Amino acid sequence: MLRLIPATTILMLLTVANTAVAAPSATLMRFPTVSADRIAFVARGALWTVSRGGGLATRLTDGSGQVMMPRFSPDGRSIAFTLRQGGASDVYLVPATGGPATRLTHGPSYGRYDNMVSGWTPDGSRILFISARRARFHSGDTTAFSVAEAGGLADRLPIETAGLLSYAPDGHAIAFDRTYRTFGGDRWKRYVGGQAPEIYLYDFVSARQERLTNWRGADTAPMWIGRRVYFLSDRDAARRLNLWVTDLDTHLTRQLTHFADFDIDVPAAGAGAIAFQQAGRLWLFDLVTERLREVSVSFPTEARTVSPVIAAGRYLRASDVAGEPDQALSTDGRTAIVSARGDLFALGADGTARDLTNMAGSDEDHPAISSDGKMLAFVGDVTGEQQIATMPVAGGPPLYLTHFDHGTFYTPRWSPDDRLLAVADGEHGLWLIRADGGGARRVALDPFAEIHDAAFSPDSRLLAYSTIRPSQMRALHLLDLATDRDTIISSPMENDREPAFSADGRYLLFVSQRRELPVPSDRDRETDIATFASDGLYLAPLAATTRSPFAPGRTEAGAARGVDPAGLMARAVMVPVAPGRLSHIEIRGSRVFYRAAGIATIGGERQGGAA
Repeated sequence: MLRLIPATTILMLLTVANTAVAAPSATLMRFPTVSADRIAFVARGALWTVSRGGGLATRLTDGSGQVMMPRFSPDGRSIAFTLRQGGASDVYLVPATGGPATRLTHGPSYGRYDNMVSGWTPDGSRILFISARRARFHSGDTTAFSVAEAGGLADRLPIETAGLLSYAPDGHAIAFDRTYRTFGGDRWKRYVGGQAPEIYLYDFVSARQERLTNWRGADTAPMWIGRRVYFLSDRDAARRLNLWVTDLDTHLTRQLTHFADFDIDVPAAGAGAIAFQQAGRLWLFDLVTERLREVSVSFPTEARTVSPVIAAGRYLRASDVAGEPDQALSTDGRTAIVSARGDLFALGADGTARDLTNMAGSDEDHPAISSDGKMLAFVGDVTGEQQIATMPVAGGPPLYLTHFDHGTFYTPRWSPDDRLLAVADGEHGLWLIRADGGGARRVALDPFAEIHDAAFSPDSRLLAYSTIRPSQMRALHLLDLATDRDTIISSPMENDREPAFSADGRYLLFVSQRRELPVPSDRDRETDIATFASDGLYLAPLAATTRSPFAPGRTEAGAARGVDPAGLMARAVMVPVAPGRLSHIEIRGSRVFYRAAGIATIGGERQGGAA
C-alpha cells in the first residue's frame, strides 16, 4: 500500500513583515458610516475612522478576519459591524474611540455574507442585522433581526423578508427592501424584472405594509430621515445607482446625485449627512445644503506582522490535475516538500518550516527530491511559462534547466545517478532533461494520452514507460539511454502499464489486464458475460538467465547480463496480490508498494480493494 503525506494535517509557520504605505487613491474604502464628527469605514481588511473633514485615518481593528458593514450608534459612541473569521460571520461592537471588540451574536452563519449589520434602533438600544439561516434554513432569503447592545438572544422583526433597512425616527415604522443584493450585486446590475428590489414601509402599530417605490429596476438601501426616505435607484438615463429621495408628505421623488460612471456603494446616514463610496472615493452628502464633497483620507505608515501560524491544509496542493501527488518526501523521511500559495516549503519532522523559493509573482510546484537527497527539482513559471528547475534542498538560488516557450509539465523523475530528469508534459510528450543544464530532448510522444508512468532502471541506463496503441491497448517501452534504442516489449494482445524496476535491476514489474475473470449475469441470459478485476501485478526477469522468484524450486541466479527482449513477456509471471484497480508501483529494497482501488460499479461505489 502506497502511503502519501496527508497534506491537510500540516501546519506551516510563516512570518511575514511588511510596511504598508499607500496614497489615498491607492486604498479602496468601503461601507462608510458617519457620526457628528467622524466617518468610519473599512479598508485594508480593518475598521478605520477619520474626521468628517478628512485627514489621517485611525485604525480600530487588528485586521484579522473580514470586516464589513459598520454602522455608528445614534449617539456616535459605538460602532457595530460584521466580522467574518473562522468560517463564520457575526455581529460585533467596538467603541468609536477604539478598544476591544465585543461579539454579540454566535451564529448560525451561512455563506460568506451572513449576519450583516444594517443599522440601529432610534434609541440606540438594539442593533439591526439580517440573516439567511436563523429563520428559514432551506431558503436563500434574508430575514431581519435585532440584538441588544449588551448582547443576548436575537429577536426577529415582524417582516417576512428584508435586505437593507432603516427605522423611522419615532421607532414606530421601518423602511426596507425585500431582496438583499449588496454582495454579488454585479449579477443584478441593470436588472429589470420581478426580483428587482423595491422600498417598502411597515408600521409596527397597525401591522400594515405598503410599497413606497414602483420602479422596474433597483430601488434599495433606504435611509429614513425625518419625513423623507433617501435611497439608491438606477432609474436615471445612465442606469447607475444614484442617491434619490422621496418626500412622504408630498410623494415627490427627486434625484440628488448624478454619477454616470460607477454606482454608489452601500450608503449610510447619520448626523445630518449621508456617507458612501463611489468609484473608489469617499463622499459625504450634506442633507441640509444637499451639497456633495469628496473626503480625502491618508493612512499612516505601519509595520504589520501576519499571524505567525497559518493552517496550511486549505492551501496545500495535495495532487495535480492528473491525480498525481504534488509533494515530495526526503530520503530519510524527515522532511516533506510541499507547494502552497505559489511557493515550495520544506516542513521538518521537528515542526520547522522554510520557504525554499519565496518568489513573488511566480508559481512553483511539482517538487521531486534527488536520489542523494541533496537537490530538489520542480516546475516554476518565473519566466512567464512553466520551466523545469533545480535547487539545493538546503536552500539556494534555482537553476532553470529549460527554456520552453509554452507547455504544461508534471513532476520530474530523477534518475538514480541524479544526472537526468524524466518529465511528462500536457501535450502527451515525455522529456529527458539533463540536471546540469545541458539540454532537454523529447524521447516519446503518445498520440492519445499523457505519459505518467516513466521509470528509470537502478543503473540509470534504461527508461521504461507505456503508450497507447491505436487499438487503445497500452504497450510497454524500454528505452536504452546509451543507444536511444526504443523497444516495445508488450504483445499487441496485451494491455500493459505502470512499469517499475526491482532494486537489483534484474526484474521488471508492471500492471497488466491479463486476469480472465468472466462472470455471467445472474439476472439476464447466461450468455451475457462481463469481466472485472482484470488488473494483475506481473514480474518479468529482464535477462533470460534470471529465474523468476515465484518459480517452483527456484535457485538464486547470478546478476543479470543486461536485457534479453526476446521472450521477455513470456517470462512474466503474476505476483500473488488481490485483484483490484492497481497503480502507483514503488519499490523500496525487497518490498513492493502499490495502490489498489476497489472495483467501481455504475453507481460509483467501489467494492473491495484498499487505498
